[in-house]
Amino acid sequence: MEVLLIIRWLVGYDGENQPIFRRQNIRCAKEVTDTEALQIAQILEKYIKYDLAEVFVQTTRKVGEM
Repeated sequence: MEVLLIIRWLVGYDGENQPIFRRQNIRCAKEVTDTEALQIAQILEKYIKYDLAEVFVQTTRKVGEM
């Protein structure tokens, strides 16, 4: 099973005042809860200049051999 923490950062606005986002993917060693995922993103937000927009936890697993 693979767990991926996906964080979307608001990095600014374009000329038409539309938001510009940057996505960051972090592979996790174990499954994380929603609360842990949000805490990780909030800790990272303290050390970067972007604002936190969204946090996702994506879990994938292989269902069989092909």
